Parts: sequence; structure tokens; C-alpha cells
Amino acid sequence: MKNSLLAGVTVEKPATLILKNVNQSYDGMYKFILTAGDDSGVSEVTVIIAVQATITISCSSITTVNKGDDIICLCKGEGGKPPANVTWYDKDGQIGETGNENQTLILRNVNGTYNGTYTCKAQSHTLTAEKSIEVRVRPDIKPTITSFTTNPSKAMVGQPVTIICVAIGRPEPSYTIIHNGTRIVSTVNIYAISRAEWNDTGTYTCNATNALGNDLEFLNLTV
Repeated sequence: MKNSLLAGVTVEKPATLILKNVNQSYDGMYKFILTAGDDSGVSEVTVIIAVQATITISCSSITTVNKGDDIICLCKGEGGKPPANVTWYDKDGQIGETGNENQTLILRNVNGTYNGTYTCKAQSHTLTAEKSIEVRVRPDIKPTITSFTTNPSKAMVGQPVTIICVAIGRPEPSYTIIHNGTRIVSTVNIYAISRAEWNDTGTYTCNATNALGNDLEFLNLTV
């Protein structure tokens, strides 16, 4: 097929530029110059060799958090050519905006519905690099008291005594220590008696509470 590039000139076989096994040294502008007598024409083409970006993520590949926590994870796609467009995705599609060489995943007040895989993709032209994290939200747990102790178990008058209650639960339990069923002596998990008296004798109750319920334990102190 004939193409008229310049007036009065016919090119029977259009010139073809072939670049093989390209690397970064091939970047640049290439000119095609056609000369016919005193007339000439110039055609230019710019070649950019695309380079895949390298991805780094600021959070762990398995990110485990408690219900109600926030997750903030920065993804960088650096070294790409052209500069990478960086985007986060979950199973339902794109999350938030696309950033230039970096983008931050922000998940607020997470719960069990946030469990799953989140993928950061950095795209430079047709080259895409990606890296994923798995989010695991710990479930809430009703409190269980694992120990409720007094040191010493039998105290002398005037001797210091420490009562300690330890429970597991999520969210972290709140504590109440009660003496003889009526008097609240502590609203934390430790009750310290600097000098024991006869009236410190009796039954102590630890009540560990969170949103899912409570647990009770009892001990006796003899002075």
C-alpha cells in the first residue's frame, strides 16, 4: 500500500523501526527523516520502557487486631516507570482513591466483617505488582478469672496484705473487689492493705466484667 508522506513523493516500502530485547537504554526519542532533493520530512516517536514498581507495605502480612481498633497501612509502589498508580482492593473491589506511588488503607472501628484479604496493586503502564495482607479481628470473649489470691493468706495485725485478681477477656475486663459482700474496696484488680486490722478478716469477691458478661471468684482472708 502506498502512503504519501511528502508532496510528490511516494514511499513504496514504509520504513520500520524494530527494537529487539529492549532495556532502559532504549528510552528516548526516535526520528524518522525522509529526504527527497531539497525537501525533507521528520516524524518523531518517544519510546518509554515500562518498569514494574516494587511494593512495600507498612503493616504485617497477617494483621491481627481487636474489635473496635483502627487499621492504618501504607503501601508504596516505588521505582516504577511511569510512576505507579497505587490502589487498595478487597473482595468487593477498590477501596478509596488511587494514589501516585503510595496509598494508605484506613479501616476504622473494625469488627468481624472486616476479616479477609486486602491487596495493594501498583500499576505502571501494563505492568502490575501486588502484595496482600490478611486482616484478622479477634472476637470478644466473656471474662474468665484465672487467679484470685491474697499474699499472705493469713496475715498478722499490722502486716501488709495484697489481694490480686487476674482475668482474661476481650474487651479487657473491669474489676470490682468487694469485702464481705457489701463494701467495695477496689475498682481495679489489686487491693493493697498497708496495715492489716482485725476487721479486714472476711470473704473477698472479685467481679470481672465486660460487655459479654462477668465472672466471680471468692477468697477468705484471716487476720
